[in-house]
Amino acid sequence: MLQLAQISKSYSSGARVLSDISLSLARGEYIAIMGESGVGKSTLLNVIAGLDLPDRGRVLLDGRDITTLDDDERTHLRRSHLGFVFQAFHLLPYLSVEQNIALPLVLNGTAEAARVKELAAAIGLAERLTRYPRELSGGEMQRVAIARALIHRPLLVLADEPTGNLDAESGAQVLALLRTQIKKCDAAGILVTHSTQAAATTDRVYRLTAQGLHPA
Repeated sequence: MLQLAQISKSYSSGARVLSDISLSLARGEYIAIMGESGVGKSTLLNVIAGLDLPDRGRVLLDGRDITTLDDDERTHLRRSHLGFVFQAFHLLPYLSVEQNIALPLVLNGTAEAARVKELAAAIGLAERLTRYPRELSGGEMQRVAIARALIHRPLLVLADEPTGNLDAESGAQVLALLRTQIKKCDAAGILVTHSTQAAATTDRVYRLTAQGLHPA
């Protein structure tokens, strides 16, 4: 479903940040990528998502090489095939929980009220659909972000340090929920983390270094 073939990327200064990265990921697989700060983990996620282009190599998502697509085509591919969960939640403060979860459906021109309610129940927030982000705890906001990432049934979910702003208990709940929902939706998942405990919730762990990406 996802194939990275010899991805390389350099900064504008000429310093190499990604070097010959190759990876294959099927639906239902959930992996972690670990590495020191500044080694290029977020850059790799941006390349996978088509937010940035590699200097060399190919990124195939569901058989399409996203490095050959124009900006509009990559945007459409992200909206239809990708889900994102980030450390900072990125919920829209003027939208309710229900509206935040449904946002990818709105952007894709679809409406599935039953799907929104189903996911809200799955994340334990069925009774809080009319609340706003300011009325939620950090753990609750991250659960909303997970539901939003999965609402449109993406092929791939990218999670970048999703527990970085949470206490240990809330973080553990979010990690368990993220794994459960990725598996239930038969999506593939990539978790970028510094935490060995978080990485242990995935199926496989890789380490990103200046020399490349390797099984940990």
